[in-house]
Amino acid sequence: MDTDLESAKDMYATALELGRRSAAYSLGLYWEGRWDKSVPCDVVPDSTKSAQAYKCGGSNPKCAARLDAFRARSRQITPIARADARKSELCVLAYALG
Repeated sequence: MDTDLESAKDMYATALELGRRSAAYSLGLYWEGRWDKSVPCDVVPDSTKSAQAYKCGGSNPKCAARLDAFRARSRQITPIARADARKSELCVLAYALG
């Protein structure tokens, strides 16, 4: 079965604009890259667009759960990322002290 992803994405966006908040979940999944394919001109995954779609879902429990998962992931900082951030701070400080 050949699917028209552009039309499917547009239908979910239109449904969301018309107040169908349940469409936000499917649109968010698209922007997360959870569909197997994407429209050629779209950069997927796009966490900003997926979070925006989930926020449009309002009180939809599925959307709220996805937003909570995003927040949990953003709070997790790995030791390597922490060390890289510290190294960047030291470089800025050394440059400032010149």
